[in-house]
Amino acid sequence: NEWLIYESKKLAPPTFKTKKQTFISSVLPYLKNKHIKNITKNDLLKIIENKEKTAKETASRLIGYLIDLWSYAISRDYCEINHLKNIDKKYILKEKRTVTNYSKITDIPTFKELVNKIYNANNLFFSMQNLLKFSLHVPLRANNLCNLKWENINFENKTLTIPRNEMKVKNPNLNDFTLPLSDEVINILNNQRKLVKEVTINPKYVFIGVDLKNPIHRDSPTKALINLGFIEDKKQSLHSMRGSFKTILEEKDDEHNISHKIIKSTLDHTLDNKVGLAYRNKVSYLNRQKPLMDFWSNFILDLLN
Repeated sequence: NEWLIYESKKLAPPTFKTKKQTFISSVLPYLKNKHIKNITKNDLLKIIENKEKTAKETASRLIGYLIDLWSYAISRDYCEINHLKNIDKKYILKEKRTVTNYSKITDIPTFKELVNKIYNANNLFFSMQNLLKFSLHVPLRANNLCNLKWENINFENKTLTIPRNEMKVKNPNLNDFTLPLSDEVINILNNQRKLVKEVTINPKYVFIGVDLKNPIHRDSPTKALINLGFIEDKKQSLHSMRGSFKTILEEKDDEHNISHKIIKSTLDHTLDNKVGLAYRNKVSYLNRQKPLMDFWSNFILDLLN
């Protein structure tokens, strides 16, 4: 419980919820009556073996979770040995994992269909349609997009700012995440603000759900895309919008002539080394991101019939 409290402070709520549920369902039933110092390597291997039978990907993540929990326990003198620390995953897991990437639309004709379906989906709840429109233009992660707050938007400067501790990469050496917003994005937000004010008072979140209070759940936009027909050979999730953004812009680099580094910065893809992080923290890409975001919004609008 101590470790879970510690994890809750550094992880995004959806990520923490998944991790906690993994322990409740897959670890505690086997270990709840044992003190951590009495748990053996075989106890842990049995847990992983059982989980691998039903969920190979979860079993792989569980190894990392257990290593981290035991590191925490050792640092607080609850036990002395981290049983899994020096064991390679490939020698624990019996079957090789198949890594699957999110499906994403990258061909222009299908992406044009996606843009037009979203812009003309007037049967959707207004918040959902505006969220999907926004997601076409601004490549935020699903959690940040669905939990976007009005306080994150500066209409005067046409910028979006999300505190670093709310991003996936929470490194305190990095600046808060900031993006310039195109005129079309400001139009979408103004429309959303107008409609929200008609149904509720002082909303906290930009894209409120049907209860007119809480934000749209992060899984709901992907379900909406499925209902719009984006399945099988043209499957697109909310997360896939980031992949479409990155791939299409890279293919059109001769048109916008903006470096790959700037594209990565709009996705909040950070450099791995400490020198790179230190340098990035001193640099604002905002002025160089603006032409890119304007190019992307204009590209989307040109696809509308």
